[in-house]
Amino acid sequence: MPRVTLVRDRRGFTLIELLVVIAIIAVLIGLLVPAVQKVRDAAARIQCGNNLSQIGKAAQNYQSAKGTLPPGYLGPNPNLIAMQGTYNNQNYGYQGQYVGVLAQLLPYVEQDNAYQLMMSGVPPDYLTTAATYSPWWTYPSAIQAAETRIKTYLCPAAQADAAPTVILGLTTFPTASGFNLEAPYVSPDPVGLGRSNYQGVGGYAGLAVATQYAGLFTNRTPVSLTALTGADGSSNTLMFGETVGDIDTGQQQIAYSWMGAGSGLWLRTHLSHEPPDRPAETRGPGRPASGPAGHGPPVSGPALPPRHWTGSLHRFGTEGPCRASRARPSRCFLAPRC
Repeated sequence: MPRVTLVRDRRGFTLIELLVVIAIIAVLIGLLVPAVQKVRDAAARIQCGNNLSQIGKAAQNYQSAKGTLPPGYLGPNPNLIAMQGTYNNQNYGYQGQYVGVLAQLLPYVEQDNAYQLMMSGVPPDYLTTAATYSPWWTYPSAIQAAETRIKTYLCPAAQADAAPTVILGLTTFPTASGFNLEAPYVSPDPVGLGRSNYQGVGGYAGLAVATQYAGLFTNRTPVSLTALTGADGSSNTLMFGETVGDIDTGQQQIAYSWMGAGSGLWLRTHLSHEPPDRPAETRGPGRPASGPAGHGPPVSGPALPPRHWTGSLHRFGTEGPCRASRARPSRCFLAPRC
């Protein structure tokens, strides 16, 4: 019996058809990638706002437990506006713990482990406003705790983790011509300190000058929410805000440590080692110059040896109360109604 073999015509894609398919896929990918990026950016901005809300709620819980809001930071004491760091070629040192408000809030943002680690190697009353001890960067347990990366303190839309310079604390003191902002820092960061995009509102210059414009979070000054009703009212008082460090545009060079730099000021400063030819309108608060002035020394022993910035008032933040810089808008968390 004869065998019959069926032959099928197998026709593949031509080169032109294949190129058309590839072009269509490329167009779809080109449309999809920007859309995905926009969704990610929107989600990041939402998360930044949620973090700000969580920090504000943590401060309310602190107030419920302790009767007052936490102090902005534990700086010099008993003279709350004593000169710090190096000023006019004289070294005044750092008097105080320089622990900021965000460190006080650790138990209220589900960071008990970091809080217990910090407290394991410091005196029991280290975080009280009446006690005065050495800065937190001289205690190994506090340094180790400060290395914790806390997502609630970081805005995913910012670049704080990439900044090479980290500010360890902030304080202000009056001078003959106004006041100075003192900011000890390390650069490059030798241990990987945890950073923050959020700060408590310290007002115009903290306690240094014009104290009627001081904010809720200044040096060793716990304030109760009920006390605000006799002033501007809690619903009209700024509590926390976002910060992007030093930048107006471009790569962020300076970030704040959540351990110490928890209280910010609504001002613009130029710093002693900032390039003098940089236009005043574009100077950000705390951008270091290139070269040796922008670099701190290496770690020596168990402590972080900070460099410092001393800046003088350059420009009050007239752009609006919730602007971190001219180019980067910020949000603020209002104190709740009492």
